[in-house]
Amino acid sequence: MTQTVPFGGKDLRVLLKDSAADTTPDFVAMITTKEIEWVNELDDATVPEADAPDQVPSRRSFLKARAWNTSFSGIADAKGFRTLQAAAVADMPTYVQVLVAKAAAAGGGRWDGAVWFENLKLSSQENGVAKFSGQLRGEGPLAWTAAS
Repeated sequence: MTQTVPFGGKDLRVLLKDSAADTTPDFVAMITTKEIEWVNELDDATVPEADAPDQVPSRRSFLKARAWNTSFSGIADAKGFRTLQAAAVADMPTYVQVLVAKAAAAGGGRWDGAVWFENLKLSSQENGVAKFSGQLRGEGPLAWTAAS
């Protein structure tokens, strides 16, 4: 039995791409928290039992769609934040890459996909460092490519 080897947060990176075909995504900001969520959307139906029609029907679920979302937060310089803000107000999806910076044998690779910014926030407290956070809504599939 092999032992699970967790990987550090520094090995999970969110990068901004210029287009779907961009093979050299940009490091825009120090992203300290990142999250990807995969969601199955289901439709439900109640189905009576054929052998016992007087029993309470059972719920059956049917896969309707798959979706994904990502959120992140971190610290950016003014130029990096302006790059994020330009992507957030664009009239078309933005492309991102979420990198697992490990060798293929250790599960490394990347997800590439298009996103719409649902929100982007810039904040600071008590004259501290300016921080940002954002919520991104996946557009279409999130493709996985194993590290080479």
